[in-house]
Amino acid sequence: MWEYLGIAAAFILGWAIRNWIAKAGSGAAALALSDKARNLDEAETRYLQTHQRELANLLLMIGPELMERAYRKARRRSG
Repeated sequence: MWEYLGIAAAFILGWAIRNWIAKAGSGAAALALSDKARNLDEAETRYLQTHQRELANLLLMIGPELMERAYRKARRRSG
């Protein structure tokens, strides 16, 4: 009788430890995934800002009035 109780207790303890470790592991994985998503968003933002700056430089090389017209048109559209 005591053997079965000991086996049941060991089973429950093992299940609880496994469950606790699985929860701790999923929290770390979620945190790592969140960090990667944030880094990707930041990289995409910087990439777009760089292209915007290079486009502005090309427009200025072609002619300042073209850059001014493009700027005013963009301001009207953005509200």
